[in-house]
Amino acid sequence: IPYHGPESVTAIPEADIIEYRLDYCPEPDAIDYSVFSENNILTFRGNDGHPHIIHKMLASKAMVDLDSSELKSIDTATYRDKLIVSLHLRRYDESALRQLLTLECRTVKIIFEAECFSEIAAASRLIASSGRKSVIFNVNGKWVAFQRSLYRHFASEAVYLYRDQSTYPGQLSLLDFRLIHRTGIHCGAKVYGIFGGEGVNRSYSLKAYNELFLQQYLHAHYLPIPAADPAEAIEVLGWLAERFCLEGF
Repeated sequence: IPYHGPESVTAIPEADIIEYRLDYCPEPDAIDYSVFSENNILTFRGNDGHPHIIHKMLASKAMVDLDSSELKSIDTATYRDKLIVSLHLRRYDESALRQLLTLECRTVKIIFEAECFSEIAAASRLIASSGRKSVIFNVNGKWVAFQRSLYRHFASEAVYLYRDQSTYPGQLSLLDFRLIHRTGIHCGAKVYGIFGGEGVNRSYSLKAYNELFLQQYLHAHYLPIPAADPAEAIEVLGWLAERFCLEGF
């Protein structure tokens, strides 16, 4: 949630944890950090003009999300149990991911623009083989609805969603996530979907079929699959077939 002031602190029953983007606050030096709890994450992107903000966040009860480039200014050992260290990439970078997975902190967060499904699968395998227990892995770009709806199947313990206002292009909203994911896309569930270009994420079929499955109490989910060509479509089908019952595309 973009934090604009005290009125931004709210309760969302569907969310286990609420992240507040403090850099949206017009007067960041006036923020009352006592209102945040252990179930909050505090983030302040681009704090060049406010280096003291990091220390104020760390002194609060909340978890703190820092970009991997911001770690030099703090004692990571002291705050290890409340730190989420983020790596935001424009594209998949295996060496950068490997380095991040070795950091000593509560959680590492991996976000990148996925060009193809194979990059998502590769990152998932890398996370699983690292043995690290606490990793959040979400993609942006055309694969956002597919990967974030299936986040648990990609070695991620959590998914980031926006409620009312997106803070980065191509994020997934809570409303769109609930439409596809509902109470969880479990192994063995029935899966339907639509293949095509990036436009599949805006297909009316997503709303029509997922609402129909909900009304009929079916454990089925309709997914958008933005495969670039038939070869990638077959790759995704193979991955889905290992985990779900494929019904129709």
